[in-house]
Amino acid sequence: MKINSWEMRAKAGDENPKNGAFLVVNLTIAGDAANKGKNPNNMVTPRDFGVVGTDGAPKFSVVDAGGRQYIYDNWHSRSFNNVSGDWGKPLPPRTQGDVKTDDPEPKTLNIAFDVPRDITKPGLQIECVGMSKQKEITEVDLRLPASKK
Repeated sequence: MKINSWEMRAKAGDENPKNGAFLVVNLTIAGDAANKGKNPNNMVTPRDFGVVGTDGAPKFSVVDAGGRQYIYDNWHSRSFNNVSGDWGKPLPPRTQGDVKTDDPEPKTLNIAFDVPRDITKPGLQIECVGMSKQKEITEVDLRLPASKK
């Protein structure tokens, strides 16, 4: 997984956010061929988020300075992804649920979070099951410029 960039957006298509703004994170994510058969649909789906199991589907949330958590907004994330594609080729993913856990080909998409417009010290929290089979949480400070590496 690689975090490419992030930005605040006022709307998702024609829809206004309930909390004030959408924080949109652009990331590149790939599955692992070793996951074949470990998930019935071989999909990273919202029902898998935070589940301790063999597929290690990540759970994304944004946490502010006060510790309030804003969960990945699957529905509005669709509005921030280009759905056009080349004829005969698969469409790019619209949500994280479109990324197969056993497909090692990297996919780039935007994920959205409905947050207050004046959110302070936002951090992207990524929760997954590590190699040790223990839950691991990584936090990326979204106040800093995205790395170009």
